[in-house]
Amino acid sequence: ATSPQKVENTIHCLMQELTLMKKELITKEELSRAKNYLNGNFQISLQKYSYRAALMSYNLLYGLDYQNFDDYCQKINSVTREDILLAAQTFFDFNSCTISIAKPSEK
Repeated sequence: ATSPQKVENTIHCLMQELTLMKKELITKEELSRAKNYLNGNFQISLQKYSYRAALMSYNLLYGLDYQNFDDYCQKINSVTREDILLAAQTFFDFNSCTISIAKPSEK
């Protein structure tokens, strides 16, 4: 989120960062922080029965084993900096991206 006055600058900065991700490996520290964040939030979410039920439902809906999330943290921890670079190069296509901006209506 940003103020309406900073939208253009925010988009510019975001595109710069995404472009950099396509060219260079992220740092070991960035990857470690991301893994810790994802794993920590996942473990906290699992404390809610409703979250577990939703995961199981989605897994069944997608034709997966209902306990497919058991190795989530292991899968996250196996991601490498090279995996991130390859994913960025594969999926960040700025020639066919869509930018959507939601803001309050003007009065």
